[in-house]
Amino acid sequence: MHYVAIEESRQDLLKQLKERLEARLEPARAAAIEAFARHFYATVPVEDLVDRRLDDLYGATLSIWQFLQHHDPQSPKVRIFNPDFEEHGWQSTHTFVAVLHEDMPFLVDSVRIELNRRGLTVHAIQNAVFAVARDSQHQLKALTSPKDENAPDARESLIVIEVDRHTDAEFLAKIERNLHEVLRDVRTAVSDFDAMCGQITSAIQELEKNCPPQIDPDDHEEAIAFLEWLLKDNFTFLGYDEYLLDGNELQRDPNSVLGVFRLDQPRYRERIRTEEGIDEHDDYVLVPQLLSFAKSAHHSRVHRPTYPDYITVDRYDDDGNVIGERRFFGLFTATVYNESPRNIPLLRRKLKAVMDIAGFNPQGHNGKQLLQVLEVYPRDDLFQISTESLASTALGILNIRERRQVRLFIRADVSGKFYSCLVFVPRDVFSTDLRQRIQGMLCDELDAHFGDFNTYLSESVLARIQLILRFNGDAPSQYDLKRLESKVARLARSWRDELQAAMVEGFGEERANHLIDQFHDAFSASYREDFNARTAVFDVHHLL
Repeated sequence: MHYVAIEESRQDLLKQLKERLEARLEPARAAAIEAFARHFYATVPVEDLVDRRLDDLYGATLSIWQFLQHHDPQSPKVRIFNPDFEEHGWQSTHTFVAVLHEDMPFLVDSVRIELNRRGLTVHAIQNAVFAVARDSQHQLKALTSPKDENAPDARESLIVIEVDRHTDAEFLAKIERNLHEVLRDVRTAVSDFDAMCGQITSAIQELEKNCPPQIDPDDHEEAIAFLEWLLKDNFTFLGYDEYLLDGNELQRDPNSVLGVFRLDQPRYRERIRTEEGIDEHDDYVLVPQLLSFAKSAHHSRVHRPTYPDYITVDRYDDDGNVIGERRFFGLFTATVYNESPRNIPLLRRKLKAVMDIAGFNPQGHNGKQLLQVLEVYPRDDLFQISTESLASTALGILNIRERRQVRLFIRADVSGKFYSCLVFVPRDVFSTDLRQRIQGMLCDELDAHFGDFNTYLSESVLARIQLILRFNGDAPSQYDLKRLESKVARLARSWRDELQAAMVEGFGEERANHLIDQFHDAFSASYREDFNARTAVFDVHHLL
């Protein structure tokens, strides 16, 4: 019933718009714009429409229709403006961003990412794909829904977004330039997507022909299975290139470059090699390992605002010598983060190796608990961390044993120049403020700056915070893990934790636990703000 009521409101509003169009425009033009509006507003949240005056909805519709009239499909069209009644015949409290582009994946996500990156709050977003026909001068001849019978073949995506109002012309011009750059990245990646998938197929075929003698045959088969798994919609390919061995150095093959690596931007010019392939002089060492993983130092501008992954596939000659590498650049798809790692090639072997190191029976209590730790372990870290480091960290997490403890685990990624910090704190004290204070302290102590964070909350008594902190320099700092863990514990220590400790000190553990239960709700927020825990123990003495 609620859905029916919403649709009735939409249809009533569209009826009013139709009547306004017919009253003010000649019949043929009114009919064309009404058909456009019916398709364009079909999926817009009704509350975004009903809050707008009919005159403003009419003016906005005409403005967008005019925006559609001329468009070269080879060149995206971007317009950013502040609707003004005197100039445009309608008004809005927000700045409007309109984008018209040949339809392809990732457009809406990528535009929204760029606006968010610029600190602009998105108040409304509307998107529709149209079937269009244009003449040789790129003027609009026909526009319909793609589902209409006899719809034109060409498809164009229209995106209209309302953001915080800004009147600075230079700022708006910069946003427009940035959006053009982002759309160029999207087009470049999408246009080469099939070719990059073809390179995965070539890598598979190359590996199938020969297993280097120094590579374990099971690892070889698992590497092939992983590359095949990537092609099953588990990786969004954004870039590809190859490096060939020239003397003692790897040199990029300029004829191999695909996707965003074709763009002349520093963010796509990173030279990545895993820590196992870097010596103490930062020289690249050809270590046979078939596959390796690394993270980019830059957020993706396409599809999702996360750090993209590099997947490197080593190449060998018939004698098993490393002769170069293939690099695939992109994003694991969202389904990968919801899939059990026991179903993902490479990760399943890594998890089995950790279980073997631990020596637990998978059906026993410890075995099941360790498997759960591995199941929910940050997925990106699972790809990048070594088996030995994973075993050490996972066993450390297991040994918390659901106690109200604070624990800190740090992994320094030399190639990606970042720390991955896992912080465990009691769930009842976790807050955004605590996360930010821990984050600030670790940035200061590790000589790093904030990159990203993720939180994991479950039925556990602990909350997990993952902080990605980027090196300020080229190498990780020296640090004392236990000292940092103690500093985190002090930050996470609540007034009630202080009370528990003071009670135990004043009354002994058994009686303290009884008194904590008795006086659990006795101390108000204002009392806790004005008095410390030792004062509370003194007051309890007087009450007894």
